[in-house]
Amino acid sequence: MYNKYTLISLIGFCLAFSSCKTKYYPFDFNTHLTPKILSETFATQDNNKSAREKASQVASSSLEQKTVHIYKTKFIEGWLEQDNFLDWAVLNENRQREFASYDGGQKHLYNCYILLAKTPNEPSASFILFTVQSESGEDGATGFGKIYYGKLITNGKADYLNATRILKLKFDAATNQYTFKGDKNTHLRFILKESPSWSNPSDELTITKVTFGDKNELSGSKVIEIPVDKVMGSAGSLKYTKRNQISIP
Repeated sequence: MYNKYTLISLIGFCLAFSSCKTKYYPFDFNTHLTPKILSETFATQDNNKSAREKASQVASSSLEQKTVHIYKTKFIEGWLEQDNFLDWAVLNENRQREFASYDGGQKHLYNCYILLAKTPNEPSASFILFTVQSESGEDGATGFGKIYYGKLITNGKADYLNATRILKLKFDAATNQYTFKGDKNTHLRFILKESPSWSNPSDELTITKVTFGDKNELSGSKVIEIPVDKVMGSAGSLKYTKRNQISIP
């Protein structure tokens, strides 16, 4: 039986809490994640491609701009009524009506983003998936979840975001900008309901399952599959809506 917080923690919704006073970071997506920052991040991570991939793309894409499609969803914490008991829950904003009528979802908010980026001649899109935690009624961010980088895979059998690295979002007070740092390897797959069409991108991306590898002494390497509907109570709990589209060098 899956614990509902297992999946939440995988995509960065569960952040460490401290007994100390909450620290606030200035954060506005359009202000702090500029096209320049995103361009540098994708370029740095994409440079880890194989030599064969680099050689096949350098002539066709070096002078082309990448198009970045920005998908977003929000999660809210609040009290959920179940069989005369109240349970603290984290629900997608489209399920906010399920909170107790006198609560409506309060305290912590989680703005979750998927950024898909590619040039016209690249065979597949790169992605960054991350979460920003804030508090209701307060400006800025109180923390950031794990940040996953990888490739959108479409092979005719399944469409998924194949996460290969974990990054961190660092704030530089001197420049008032954020940068993505770190290069820790991972092997996570976010299985999609369907793949976006790059020429006519869908308005939504829905994650239906998350799979990750696990090792133990008895059975060796195994792949664990976590279905979103069973863990989070709704098949649409990880539905991201396209909010914007920008170009980066």
